[in-house]
Parts: sequence; C-alpha cells; structure tokens
Amino acid sequence: MRWTIDKKMFASFGVFIALVLVFSGFMYLINREMGSDINNMLQLQNEIILVKDLQYNTAQIWQYATDASLTRNKSALESEARKNYNDALKDLDALLTYYQTASSHPEYISELNTIKAELSQLWNLGNQMYNAYLTNAAKGDAAMKEFDLLGNVMTNRIDTERIFRSGFNSF
Repeated sequence: MRWTIDKKMFASFGVFIALVLVFSGFMYLINREMGSDINNMLQLQNEIILVKDLQYNTAQIWQYATDASLTRNKSALESEARKNYNDALKDLDALLTYYQTASSHPEYISELNTIKAELSQLWNLGNQMYNAYLTNAAKGDAAMKEFDLLGNVMTNRIDTERIFRSGFNSF
C-alpha cells in the first residue's frame, strides 16, 4: 500500500497531536505536584515563624521577669512580660490547632502541651521570684535559680532546629 501525501501529512499531524497531549498530561502532573510542594513549603514557613515567635516570647518573659525582680519594678512584669506570655500562648494555640486539624503527628500535640504547661509554670515562677525578691535577696536568688533552670529547659525545648530536625514539620 502506498501512502499518499494526504495520508502522510495526516499521520504526521496525528503523531504531533498525540505527542502534545502526552506532554500536556505530563506537565499537568508535574504542576500539580509542584502546587502541593508549594503548599507544604508555605505551611512549613508558617510553622517556623510560629515556633520562632514562641521562642522569642519565651525569652522575653524570662528577661522581663528577671528585670522586674531585680529592679523591683512590677510594671515590667505586668505589662511587658504579660504581653509576651499572652503572645506565646497564641502561638502555641495556633500550632496546636494546626496539628489537631492535620492529625498527622499526634506526638507534636503532646510536645506542644508540655511546652504550654511549662510556659504557665515559667510565668508563675517569674511572679514568685518577683515576690521573693521583695521579701529578701536570698529568697529571690533561690527562686531565680529555679526560674533560670526552667527558662533554659524551655529555650532548648523550643529550639527550632532541634524541633524540625526531629520531624516537627509535615513537609
């Protein structure tokens, strides 16, 4: 059978269309996967921002409670430290909400609940330290040792690199 020029042109056009369809399907799959990767990266970025903010607020609570206790300036404790405490609670709640909704990593919810309990304990110890320094320096120094120990434990627990190295993210 001889192929006429019409059949040859039609066949080559058909092959071209088939290749375009295959390529289009391939590109669609790649773009869909890329969209998923972008969403995962955005979520990871949000998690990092929240954890960094939590870390900052915890350090600020530590700093302001120490300053308030040593200077016996209650306003630093009540205004600045309390603001950072409330901001840290908001960050924790946002992270807890995400992981409870995603329900992909229940171990992170436990870790975040531990941090939340320690944050409350840090706030209470900061207030106790302030009151102890009002009584006398020796009691204040003893309270500060306990307060600093918890502050150090929390700073290490909230360390972003450690958290994400252990698989805290979902990416």
